[in-house]
Formats: sequence, C-alpha cells, structure tokens
Amino acid sequence: MVGRHRRDVSSTPSHDVPAWIEPVLAKPDSGRLRSGPEWTDEYKLDGYRACMQVAPDGTTALTSRNGIVVTDGFPSLAGVLAPGLDGRAAVLDGEIVVYNEAGQIDFGALQERRGQYRRHSRITRGGTPFEGADARFLAFDRLRLGAESLLDAP
Repeated sequence: MVGRHRRDVSSTPSHDVPAWIEPVLAKPDSGRLRSGPEWTDEYKLDGYRACMQVAPDGTTALTSRNGIVVTDGFPSLAGVLAPGLDGRAAVLDGEIVVYNEAGQIDFGALQERRGQYRRHSRITRGGTPFEGADARFLAFDRLRLGAESLLDAP
C-alpha cells in the first residue's frame, strides 16, 4: 500500500474523521451460507481493501486493511462520497480499484499506479499532489453511519 502511519489520521484537516474499524475478512462459511433472492455474495475484486472514513464536513481518510493511512496516494477519492452522506459521518469498507481501457478491474494497473506514486513521493517529498491512473472506491459495507454502528446489523 501507499502509506506509513498506522491509523493516525491526526494529519487530516478535520479531527472529526471517524475512527478506523478493522474490516471483516472473508472466511469459509462451513455450510452456513444463506441463500435466496434477498441474499447476494461479495465478489472478488482485484484491488486494495480499504476503509473509507468520512467526517461530517466531507474530510476523508483512507486506511488499508492493516490500518495504514493511504489517503495521500488517492487524492481523487477524498470527499467523493460526502455529497451522498448529507453531512453525516460514515465508515465504509470497500476496495480501491483501477479500471483498464476495456472497463475491467485491473490489478496490474493499480500496482503500476502504486509505483508511480512512490516515485512521485520521492521526487516531490509530498510537496505536490499525486495524479495517477483514475482510482475508484467500491464500497460494499457501511460499518458506521452518523453515530450509529452498523456492525451488528444484517
């Protein structure tokens, strides 16, 4: 991933960014998987698993599944979900991906973008924002909305 600081979002402009929540990782279901038209499976996405923490003012922090803040590597994702949250804080679990020209998620392109970010960071020492291949955040779980934890919700 593209960060160094574990769960430290103090450098983020708003200190109202919700705390990081460790993502629930996939594991074998031992035959207990529910079925029916009201249920769906999570698809395997070839990207970086991430937690997006959004403050009421839209300030955003992105944290890897290992708790490393990676926000600087994906500046185009900052604030992208704020308009849909109507001023509420949120924590979302999802995947950062890059699409190729055929419209398919491309892990190789994401890795290439990571290398470009690292080179950019060494050269500019963080002095200028990084603009690489267009990254997207695909949210698949809402872990917190406003003050309400949704961790125990179905």
